[in-house]
Amino acid sequence: MIFSTNILLRNWQKDAFKSWVKKDGNGIISVVTGGGKTIFGLYCAVFLAQKKESPFLMTRL
Repeated sequence: MIFSTNILLRNWQKDAFKSWVKKDGNGIISVVTGGGKTIFGLYCAVFLAQKKESPFLMTRL
């Protein structure tokens, strides 16, 4: 399966993604409503799918 994306991340998303990758896919994202959490999550999911890694868990606290 091939995933293609043209998602443009906001600055905080770029920083969070770099941190998330460095921490081996671990972390908690806490952002205001409309801040871009869903886009960030989809970006991470596509990243993992392209690496053929196991899925990750996203929950709502």
